[in-house]
Amino acid sequence: MRWATAISERDDTDRALEEVLTILSRRLEGPAQLALLFATPDHQDAFDELGARVLAGTRASRLLGCSGSGVLAGGREVEQRPALAVMAGVLPETRIESLHVEASQLPESPHDWHRRLRMTPEDQPQLLLLGDPFAFDPEAAIASLEAAYPGAPIVGGMASGGLLPRTNALFVDATTHRSGGAVLALSGNVRIDPVIAQGCRPVGDTMLVTSCDGHVIHALDSAPPGEVLQRLAESLAPEDLELLRDSLFLGVEMKNQREYAAGDFLIRNILGLQADGHALAVATLVERWQAVQFHLRDDVASRQDLEAQLERFREQAPTPPRAALLFSCVGRGAQLYGEPHHDSRRFQEIVGEMPLAGFFCNGEIGPVGGRTYLHGYTSAFAMIGPRSTIRS
Repeated sequence: MRWATAISERDDTDRALEEVLTILSRRLEGPAQLALLFATPDHQDAFDELGARVLAGTRASRLLGCSGSGVLAGGREVEQRPALAVMAGVLPETRIESLHVEASQLPESPHDWHRRLRMTPEDQPQLLLLGDPFAFDPEAAIASLEAAYPGAPIVGGMASGGLLPRTNALFVDATTHRSGGAVLALSGNVRIDPVIAQGCRPVGDTMLVTSCDGHVIHALDSAPPGEVLQRLAESLAPEDLELLRDSLFLGVEMKNQREYAAGDFLIRNILGLQADGHALAVATLVERWQAVQFHLRDDVASRQDLEAQLERFREQAPTPPRAALLFSCVGRGAQLYGEPHHDSRRFQEIVGEMPLAGFFCNGEIGPVGGRTYLHGYTSAFAMIGPRSTIRS
């Protein structure tokens, strides 16, 4: 298995493509099987032909990609200015299938997915999912894919850069689509390991939901939510107290365990607190006896969480990946950290130097606690490597 990336910041599409394809040709020394393409809206006049030209230039059989307000490759994150990035791979003993689906044509049953993607659960597919934020329901697609392929990793993101419907692009093989979703399925001697950095750090204690109704929590450890939040505020340092006012989130457990660490919770927005403090509305369904913990988000929390998740992966991965994709929120990047290339460079420092590509998303897709969710303010990595090291 071999991968290579290239990125060009030229605003002329012909010259940008020439630069990228020349670099990839030199690094791969032969045809690729898969190309992944990400382009900013500065290249929109050529969107309809981009996929076909990258396929021809890399001699790949399959291609997946989309538009993004910013794109990244090779340790460089280019935001709010012209860029075109491609990652191409030579994947021996790997089968690749691609599919575009409109929101109204989402497969209705597991069998329909199996037929259209030409893979069954026995193929152990590794899945990438992209979507248009104006005309696709990623949560419905995720639920449908999880029913069709139980346990399969699903990682991806929602296209960005377009301000109106049909101004984003999804690249699927040689065709460009302006709506819907795109799925890439890999099987054989390949595996994807997701790493999800939600950019928050826990504060206070882990508590149990002792009374709730749907999205509304009425008691935490048998105390009203307002009382719990007041105790939390009294325990925080001044800088964290300032964050409590506008950067407070709730982490909800996704699997039963005795102890929890950063990354074990699904982070969701707090929608509001009732005036008397007896009801807290959150942007997810909660159940009685679920463990929850409040979280804060800022650049420090994002740095700490990113490093913790990458270090955990490095320590637990059975073999190092050969390449990775990064789907990062448009709210991260230089505007969050005050410096460019942060997540890409920390990835290379912690996990290692390897081909890395991706884009800044309008929503990130990846698993927490064994189930896949649509996230915000998150960096979702898809670590790609061989399932075995034989002939790879």
